[in-house]
Amino acid sequence: MVDRGIRLEVLSVLSGNRIEHLEKSPKTSGKSLTVDDFHISTILGRGSISNKYESNLRVNVEELFDPRYDFDFTSLTKSVDCVRGDESYQRPLGWYRMALKVKDKYPDGNTWLGPDGWRSSSAPGEWPVSYHGTSLDGAKGIITSHYKAGSRAAHGRGIYSTPKLDKAEKLYAKTFKSKTNGKTYKVIMQNRINPCQREKPIEDTWLIPVARGLSDGEEREIVEESIRPYGILIKEVQDPEESSNVTSTGNCTTAPKTPPSPLSPRTITPPPVTYSPPAHLPTRTSSSQSETDFATIICLFIAFMAFICHVIGNLDVKH
Repeated sequence: MVDRGIRLEVLSVLSGNRIEHLEKSPKTSGKSLTVDDFHISTILGRGSISNKYESNLRVNVEELFDPRYDFDFTSLTKSVDCVRGDESYQRPLGWYRMALKVKDKYPDGNTWLGPDGWRSSSAPGEWPVSYHGTSLDGAKGIITSHYKAGSRAAHGRGIYSTPKLDKAEKLYAKTFKSKTNGKTYKVIMQNRINPCQREKPIEDTWLIPVARGLSDGEEREIVEESIRPYGILIKEVQDPEESSNVTSTGNCTTAPKTPPSPLSPRTITPPPVTYSPPAHLPTRTSSSQSETDFATIICLFIAFMAFICHVIGNLDVKH
């Protein structure tokens, strides 16, 4: 089970506020975070929660979370085909789900959650599952991820989420380093979305349309009737700063290889070169052949000189 310190840090990341436990500092001035306010603020980015991370809020963790429905997906390596609300449900393998206390919080009952316990099939009246990531900047991050109704929405004004966990993780998940245990985590919201009010503008993207000109109360009513966060997913990941400096291989950790300096001298061994003279030049002979030719010339020269001496000797006799 995730301890209280991690839960408070996750709430701070999602809400954009520095949140303290109510029992830890009961005399601390500031607003108290309720379940309803947290649900609305994480979607619309406004409500009783300030958009500045510097502000302090108090919360009773036991009133916001429901550990009875926590689920540890970190040890699961193989997914089973599941359906929720007649839509494929991508189970969050590798994540830990901290369940929010949402039972009996809405006037239409709990049918949208479906029955308790493990099952692969969908139940009548159950809503499908969608995912959304947020950021440390609270409402500012929600606008960036198209989760809040706004004028920048690419496919119509409304609230955006996705049934694909990998897409939410890649595009929208927030990474933070815990001050409680020093580990690094990613955070994603897990929601249920009303299929009767949902549109599918593009593949793997779901939209709850929100018309312009509505009051805050009217938008809040749309949110409560259409999309409801029911869990917070966290996953331990490697610190980006550590991964950029250290390379891990198996059970060993080694420093990254240092590339050679561009100014360091380099020793280059050229390939062997074969020289072929042009066709109009005589081909050079080997050294042994040259020595043989030289000896032949000497012998001929000695014979020639002997012949000359013989001729001169004959001339002297005649005279």
